[in-house]
Amino acid sequence: MITVIVDTTATFVDVMMKSTSWTQLLTLCDGSRIQVVLPEVVLRETARHWEAEALKVIETANGKIDGIKKSRERLTEIGIDGSSLVDSTPVTASPGLSLTVDQGCSAVS
Repeated sequence: MITVIVDTTATFVDVMMKSTSWTQLLTLCDGSRIQVVLPEVVLRETARHWEAEALKVIETANGKIDGIKKSRERLTEIGIDGSSLVDSTPVTASPGLSLTVDQGCSAVS
């Protein structure tokens, strides 16, 4: 049996494993033709990387929401109803989310 050990260079670009390459690899794994090993350190590094990326996106979204709030305030100051602008509720990360792996393949420490 062939063993493929996955590195973060593969997981950073496609954490959800949706690309054709991942699909083919996991199909071979499911068919017991190969063994895919995802070291725990790779899982942790990937989770940290994607958490940081998600926080950047949230920060960007909240910056745009602040812009909407300021626009509403300015419109109100000049006598225009700005209530039809998009909701300006800040975005937050969901606490307690964790990365899980259940592909019928191995994750090792």
